[in-house]
Amino acid sequence: MNKLFSIFTRRLSVQIIGMAGLSFVCCMLLPPLLFHIIFFWTPGAEARAEAISVLPDAIQLILILGLNAAIFILMFRWLFRKKSRYLGEIDAFAKRLAGGGIGEVIEVRGRDELADLCSTMNDMSQRLSAMLEKERADEQAKTELIQGVSHDLRTPLTVVKGYLQLLSDHQYQSEAEAQHFLQAAVAKSEHLENLIEELLEYTRLMDDGRALDTVPIDFGRMLEQLLVDYQPIYEQHGLVCDLPAMPRGCRIAAAPEKLERALDNLFGNALKYTTPGGTVSVHLVRAREVIRLVISNTSPKIPDEELGHIFERFYRLEKSRSQKTGGSGLGLAITRRIIELHGGSIEACYYDHMLHFQIELPAM
Repeated sequence: MNKLFSIFTRRLSVQIIGMAGLSFVCCMLLPPLLFHIIFFWTPGAEARAEAISVLPDAIQLILILGLNAAIFILMFRWLFRKKSRYLGEIDAFAKRLAGGGIGEVIEVRGRDELADLCSTMNDMSQRLSAMLEKERADEQAKTELIQGVSHDLRTPLTVVKGYLQLLSDHQYQSEAEAQHFLQAAVAKSEHLENLIEELLEYTRLMDDGRALDTVPIDFGRMLEQLLVDYQPIYEQHGLVCDLPAMPRGCRIAAAPEKLERALDNLFGNALKYTTPGGTVSVHLVRAREVIRLVISNTSPKIPDEELGHIFERFYRLEKSRSQKTGGSGLGLAITRRIIELHGGSIEACYYDHMLHFQIELPAM
């Protein structure tokens, strides 16, 4: 910024010198012209010329110099007036920025150094505004994250504490009931552990400077390997599987473990949310420079307003936040972030009684 001001000052000085030179040239040319008009081209010119000729040379010189000076000042002020006004506006704009008017802009006029300066100040103002907005959004995200974590950690902790308290106080009727309490406490503890792991994974993925270590993979082969594990589970739950052979040649640059984690979340959601007796389908195609994967499952109608929030952290379609089906509420947020880190995109839509997740990744 200091360098810019230095360059601007030098160039503005050159402009001022140029204006002064132009004013000087004008003041050298205009007085003789005015003298000729006044004393030779108007009625009574001869008498005025004779009156002037009798004046001492010093007085004539003073008159000429005075006229020259007046013309120089008038010409310079006329040439510099717009610049000085614009400089005043720039000065006022800079003071507003210093006073907290981040995000404001000033009109850029012309293509000179002042215009360049205003463009730079506008860019600086907008960048600062974007930084402040990001800080506010990050702060809000932290607050929401803490609130969500507090809610999700409190429930299993309360249950575990309750069961352990019952066991500690021997408030059970039989060994079988004590064993039930113990198993429930262990199950809740495992859920708590999974929640903490997902939370840590989410915070790591949200690091702005994070980059994945990718290798070339055949996306179709990866999907087939995953579906070998999921298809029996789907069929065991009475779901119809529409899983055609995955095409070959769909090569992408991916971090296999991360991408598998994202797909596991989607396949797991299909298992939890597919209507009993419904269908789960997986289709992979290559569309020019993009590899497109669509994972669909039969589902009750999902309102558009809920689909718009489905990838937000701690958002669950179940308003009761049931741990049995709702999970941690971080799965789809993690999935979206992993896909974004691969340079891709993911979106959800509902039609033909099915929920569709469409993933697009850059092809190699």
